[in-house]
Amino acid sequence: MTKKAKTTKATKATKPAQRKAKAAQPMIVNDKTDKWGFKLGTKVAEAAKLYASKAGATREEVVAALGAPQMNMLTRAADTGYKVTKSKRKCRVTGKEVTAYHLAA
Repeated sequence: MTKKAKTTKATKATKPAQRKAKAAQPMIVNDKTDKWGFKLGTKVAEAAKLYASKAGATREEVVAALGAPQMNMLTRAADTGYKVTKSKRKCRVTGKEVTAYHLAA
């Protein structure tokens, strides 16, 4: 008996699935949210107030005020179209030269 060689289909090299970039969705602003769309009375809304102040805020200042840096809030705000800028200045808490973040409406 003769054996036939197995034939295999040529498979295409598959690319890993790429995530589609989400379009910037504006946050819903109503009587239960602040002007950035965050729920009133939450730590995220308080962090937005600190970051939106005239001088902005550093991570250390937000941690001292709220117990957590709330950096995801800046990402969410930037993803929805708000401008987040960085600058160097002296921290009011530690006195060191650090990065301050400013949230602009």
